[in-house]
Formats: sequence, structure tokens, C-alpha cells
Amino acid sequence: MPPGRTVGLIGENGSGKSTLLRLLAGTLQPDHGRVEAPASLGVLTQTAASSSLATGATVADRIAQSASSLRDLETRIEALSARMAAETQDEGQQVLAAQWDDALTEAERRSLWSLDARIGSVLDGLGLGSLSRQRPLEELSGGQRRRLELAAALLHTPDALLLDEPTNHLDDDAADFLVRELQSWRGPVLLASHDRWLLDAA
Repeated sequence: MPPGRTVGLIGENGSGKSTLLRLLAGTLQPDHGRVEAPASLGVLTQTAASSSLATGATVADRIAQSASSLRDLETRIEALSARMAAETQDEGQQVLAAQWDDALTEAERRSLWSLDARIGSVLDGLGLGSLSRQRPLEELSGGQRRRLELAAALLHTPDALLLDEPTNHLDDDAADFLVRELQSWRGPVLLASHDRWLLDAA
């Protein structure tokens, strides 16, 4: 799919929508052939995914996990800046400058400089703004956990989004927020949904 394309996947229960998304996400292997997908994917399954976080992990931990690649990018930019300042050879300066420029371009594309504000706006938009960041994940309701997973997929700023029934557990305001997110998303989006309002709106 080219950047900016939103594709809606419609089908009856049991027709294979979730299976297709799992194949694209790499959590299920095909019986035949090969599946190619972008390296960085934001994935929302129909059920809250089991987290790789330790027992007792909090909402803040899950948010930090979703934004870790952006924090790593920030650290890389800082390290490249320091290396450029210490480099005395012109050739070395040019190589580092090219790497630094590439990293800055990625930072701009992924909105690194507004990450903290973005975290707040996404949580607010999905109805999680009043949720304590220190609340353990085990204490969240199923709906809260799924909305948090949707927030994590968006905050990860992946190359592509794979969303399975993303309006489940969303109220009208949160659904409107999701539509605005999908309309402004720069990469490809594939979503499976029975929600024809969502498909029409997005």
C-alpha cells in the first residue's frame, strides 16, 4: 500500500479478517508463500495483547514501552551531535553529518519533538486522560486495556497500522478522535471492522 492509503477490510465473522492481520503482523505464519510487511508496525488485536512487561507494570510503563523507539532516536541524535563536535577529520564530519541529517528527518516525520504533548493528546482523545499513570495494568478493565493498546499503537509512530475492530470499547468522542487520527496518518493503514460508520468516515 502506498503512504496515505486507508484500506477497509470487510467480511462476516469467521471469514479470516483477523487471521489476515495476524499474518501481516507476523504473529502467524502462512502455510504457503511469504508475507512481506514494513519493519515497524502498529498492531491492535481484538483482544488486549499479552504484554512483555513484568508483573506489576503500570500505565506509565506501557506508554514508555510504546515510545521507546522514539526515545532511542533522541538518544542517537544526541550521540551523533557529540561525535560531530569531537570529530577532527573532514571525511568523518561528512559521514556523521549525513547520519545526523537522516536521524533529524526521521525525528521530524515521527514528531519526536512533540512526543510528550502527543502522549497527552492521544490519551485524552481515547478517554484515558484521567487514568492514573501509576495504575497497574492488571487493574484496568478490558475496555481500558484495549484503548491503552490502541494508544500504544498510535504513539509508536510505526510505518503502518494494522487495526482489528478499533472502535470496540470506544465512545463517540473517542471514535471521532480515531477517525481524525486515521485521516491524518502519513503511512498506510489496514483495518478490519464491522463498523461501516468508521469505514465511511475514515
